[in-house]
Amino acid sequence: MMSRIKKVRKIMDERGLDAILVTDMHNIRYLSNFTGSNAQIILTMNDNLFFTDGRYVTQSKEEVEHFKIKVYKRDAFKEIAGALEGKRIKRIGFEDNILTYSQYRLLRKYFRKKRLYPVSRYISSLRAVKDEEELRLIKKAVNISEEALLEVKKKIKPGAREIDLAKYFEKLATDNGSNGLAFDTIFLSGKNSALVHGSPSSKKIREGDLLLIDFGCVYNGYRSDQTVTYGIGKLPDKAVKIYNTVKEAQGLALDAIKPGVKLSKPAKVVEEYFKSKGYELVHGLGHGVGLQIHESPSVSSVSSVSKGIFEEGMVVTVEPGIYVEDFGGVRIEDLIVVTKNGYKKLTTLPKDLEII
Repeated sequence: MMSRIKKVRKIMDERGLDAILVTDMHNIRYLSNFTGSNAQIILTMNDNLFFTDGRYVTQSKEEVEHFKIKVYKRDAFKEIAGALEGKRIKRIGFEDNILTYSQYRLLRKYFRKKRLYPVSRYISSLRAVKDEEELRLIKKAVNISEEALLEVKKKIKPGAREIDLAKYFEKLATDNGSNGLAFDTIFLSGKNSALVHGSPSSKKIREGDLLLIDFGCVYNGYRSDQTVTYGIGKLPDKAVKIYNTVKEAQGLALDAIKPGVKLSKPAKVVEEYFKSKGYELVHGLGHGVGLQIHESPSVSSVSSVSKGIFEEGMVVTVEPGIYVEDFGGVRIEDLIVVTKNGYKKLTTLPKDLEII
């Protein structure tokens, strides 16, 4: 954890800040290992202060390392301001995408003699590059989810309902050790598979359907994310063409990923390829995955959104998709880690067209 704290202090030094207030619970977990639901962290160049309420006295003592723990009764920001009294603190960074307006007003009230600077994007970007322990936990989440899906495959056949298959996956994942779902599980068949983020329904799978499955688990806070698309029985030629187009696009995107490449490049490659085939990429190509299912970096063609370059240790999804209204859709998604010379897949399920 100390190496992560040092990264925050580097941000402070680069931005000319005397302290940073962390209120995002994901970032708090990242920095302190605390898994409760309420806490705040103040980091100065010399102090690591962890604040929480009375519910978490014991838990914080068991989980939190490298911080001086302070327990407050009512007003967290007032207590934090009091802890900084007498210190040479003039410029404080805060997570502007987390605080509500009313919380910001309280912050202004208690830090009225301080200058406040938004630093959300700097703090969140720290989590983009994963260390070995984070990779281990993500890989474990992947393994749990894949084992569950392979069992669910045995139940996939004409007449099975989308919702029943989704619930069965969720049960198996829990039985296999998942701490929860990375997101709402998606099982969509036939015309429903054209719904990019639709919800499983009571619709029964039919012969000739595409079946799009987007699934993921949580293990010790870290998440997995993967999408497979199966064919049920003999598919129309149009469905096979769409599948092969998406598969080829994913391969082109993966080939474009390596350290130093702009985050926007793989998506631009896919967009150009889809356009040549008469299709369109209607969503971002991918996103970071870790403590949150969508975190830094963003992998899209919009340079203002996907700023920066790929770095070794980044974990991202690569998930091109084509969706045809009133017909069906295909998405192929793998979770990868950027390596020194390219990438390595963390997901292992085959992505060749499989007919069930």
